[in-house]
Amino acid sequence: MLKGLQTGFGAPVDPLTLRAVKGFGYAMVRIEAQDCTAEEAGRLAADALEADLTPLVIVRQPDQTHRLPSGSHVELLNEPDLNGPSPLEYRQLADVFALSVRESFPLWGPTISNLNPRGFAYLRAVWPLPDRF
Repeated sequence: MLKGLQTGFGAPVDPLTLRAVKGFGYAMVRIEAQDCTAEEAGRLAADALEADLTPLVIVRQPDQTHRLPSGSHVELLNEPDLNGPSPLEYRQLADVFALSVRESFPLWGPTISNLNPRGFAYLRAVWPLPDRF
């Protein structure tokens, strides 16, 4: 398991700050890039890698991954249980997305907003989950 921290929310993070994040024992940074171009997402991920952090880049579409450096991880959407799409649409998008990026990047998701009945219901509608963890 990688210990990670959400950073930047789509804005660049100063290299000194990223090195400080690494110094606090984090191995991964989660980068909000849903509204970024492929070039912007690539720069954010490269900055994290330069600080010896694994970038987990949140994107909306496969074409946003075209400039991500090797070593990046990808998350498809953030909190789709709040913002959509429906579980069925998410599953269809994830299937297509996985085919397009599977050779290049580990794929994460969906990330739900909370571990509550609504969030678990969304996850169970996307993929089968055990009743207990």
